[in-house]
Amino acid sequence: MMPLLAQLPFELRHLIIARIATDNQHQRHVLPALASVSAEWQTAIEAFTFARIHLIPERLDTFASIVVGSRRARLRVLSLHVPLDPYPSRLNDDKELPDARKHTSATVIKPLERLFDILHDWPQPPPLHRVCLLLSVDSVSDTARDEKWDHTGLTHRARSSPLKLERVPMTLQPNSLIHSIRCTGRHLQPTSLLAIGSRCTVLDTLDVELNHDSSSDRDEKQRAGHLCWQP
Repeated sequence: MMPLLAQLPFELRHLIIARIATDNQHQRHVLPALASVSAEWQTAIEAFTFARIHLIPERLDTFASIVVGSRRARLRVLSLHVPLDPYPSRLNDDKELPDARKHTSATVIKPLERLFDILHDWPQPPPLHRVCLLLSVDSVSDTARDEKWDHTGLTHRARSSPLKLERVPMTLQPNSLIHSIRCTGRHLQPTSLLAIGSRCTVLDTLDVELNHDSSSDRDEKQRAGHLCWQP
């Protein structure tokens, strides 16, 4: 006799549901249908569904209204992708001008403030409940092909225009949920990272690049793990 779903180890339940989700990735009704089978399946599906949430700025209000009650305790990884405005290829080799940098900073700050407002309103989490924040900021134009050198990679504009959020006023509410922050995409200045991290009262891990090589492709190789150090 097969054991009940709730009797299986958490890792095994997660693997089973992950396999079901993968096999039915183009049929989004499958997991909701399984969740309606019984309270046991609903608990297991929600534990899988709400463990890792991917957000864009437009979905923050939906996130606030859907992730409530016991669903909040399921959350382990919160990914926020902030897309920047596209730019024409003729600007690939140009740094952002001051006005453009200020606009970029404002584009990032607005969803960050909204996210931190939401988390600030959540009840105090249990001591062992911690969440990793993955912050990704980039433009669809940041990757381009250089026909001259037969190479596809980050544009000079993307490499040489780090994010400095202090260019515009920023007010982040404190939260006691985020314990780890990882940043990808556009380089985030250390002062900006510290401004974000200082509002996470249980923060213990930062995964971010501090030295950005904006003059060559060396930085891209470092990110890919192909180059550890080079004088």
